[in-house]
Amino acid sequence: MVFKIVVNSYSYNKPNHCSMIKIYIIGLVILGIAIILNGLAAKIGILSWYDYLKLIMNKNDSTPIRWFNYSWLYFVYPFLLGIANKMGEVLYNWITSLLK
Repeated sequence: MVFKIVVNSYSYNKPNHCSMIKIYIIGLVILGIAIILNGLAAKIGILSWYDYLKLIMNKNDSTPIRWFNYSWLYFVYPFLLGIANKMGEVLYNWITSLLK
């Protein structure tokens, strides 16, 4: 009987249209910024994740990976993508404020 009460009191919040559109807009902003950052990294000679994975998968290649490549991949790049997330939220809020 207790189990039945717990199951019946559980409420699942289904995502509505607005939250799905918000996720989509944020995803587009993150994708756009990631493409720009990967192009910038290639232009200035820093490893992108694609280059890094190719390098570590190739066991015959003994090219050393420089410290700023690690700092780019594990600190700067994720930080900038986090900022892109915030930019997507701001864009979504701005769009929804125009529609009100």
